[in-house]
Amino acid sequence: MVDSRFLLDGFLDLVEGLIWGMVRSRSRIRRSLYLINHVHPAQNVRKQKGMLASIYHPFG
Repeated sequence: MVDSRFLLDGFLDLVEGLIWGMVRSRSRIRRSLYLINHVHPAQNVRKQKGMLASIYHPFG
């Protein structure tokens, strides 16, 4: 018969791995969003202004 403590340890390891994977992927997503929002804000603003200008002044 398999020791129940052994099964419990394996299960806890699995749960811990899943939790760490979720936390790591979430922090990776947050980091990429932070980089998108804070490293290239000038380019984004310039792009938005260009789009607005082309919408409001379609003939140049």
